Amino acid sequence: MKGKKFFENAAAIAIIGLFAFLALGSGTMEGTRGAQGTGSWILDWEEEHKTSLGRYEIVFKDNPKSMPEPLETGLFGRANWFLTILNVFDLQETLNMDQKLQLFDALFNYVPAKTQSEGYRIVNLGGFKDDKALQFVLASAALNEKAPKGTHGLNIISNTVIISTDKGKTFTITELKLGINWSSLGIIFPDGRLIKAGNVYSEKEVEKRKKESGDSETLLAINLSDLYIKDEIKENDTEAFAMLEKVLADTATDPVESIVARLNYFLCLLSANRIEEAEKTLSEATALYQNLPPQSDAGLKRAVEREAPTLLAIHKRNL
Repeated sequence: MKGKKFFENAAAIAIIGLFAFLALGSGTMEGTRGAQGTGSWILDWEEEHKTSLGRYEIVFKDNPKSMPEPLETGLFGRANWFLTILNVFDLQETLNMDQKLQLFDALFNYVPAKTQSEGYRIVNLGGFKDDKALQFVLASAALNEKAPKGTHGLNIISNTVIISTDKGKTFTITELKLGINWSSLGIIFPDGRLIKAGNVYSEKEVEKRKKESGDSETLLAINLSDLYIKDEIKENDTEAFAMLEKVLADTATDPVESIVARLNYFLCLLSANRIEEAEKTLSEATALYQNLPPQSDAGLKRAVEREAPTLLAIHKRNL
């Protein structure tokens, strides 16, 4: 497909764009501090809320207060990115649904435009660690000159250093340090699709997933549909639907694979705004999961009981 070849370079562009932001963003924020003459506007505000917020209380603030019109972006891409944030910071189990929806609104109900060189949003989640707030700063990111015309970058940076070991994760709250703290880059394409940089289409990733699937058509459908439905190419969404529908029609499919296939089909339906069908598919996947013998797959449990219901709640409320 011609479009696939064109966007194949997007992954490299996204990485370059991240470093471009770290260089540009630091200067921009320094400029903001200098203009005020009293230290960092961001960190001053963070200090105000480090211990004053209740546990998981959410507040956000824009600079400037009156921001221009946001970029129009697809809900599915924003929700998919939000899910990653919940998982990275172990918030999937600790926040209730109302808190998740509040945090989603704070993070993603306004997407700064590329021209907002000094415009950004700050979001604080109280009592994350040792009574200190988890903070996110959202700002536009400069992309490499090779980026497709009309694309924009969005970076989310936290005040947290994350270290993962075999024993789990440790979170350290620090001052905002670009290039050291956790950050995540998104690419906004001309049609409004907001794609987390790690989900940008790549032929290399396609080949990797084909290899991992071996000779199993079921695994191939599961692995490729997950990639296709989260990337920026509309044409392969149809392929994702077709592959999964074939798997779901096969009554001999392994029960666990059948559940995962339904979860991916659920994602496909959400991306197409077919909410009622998505809710029905999730109910089917949940019923199958509940009939499984006790097993220790924490990832599948989280997907069925936490992740999918969160995505559904976001879409039902915002469409």
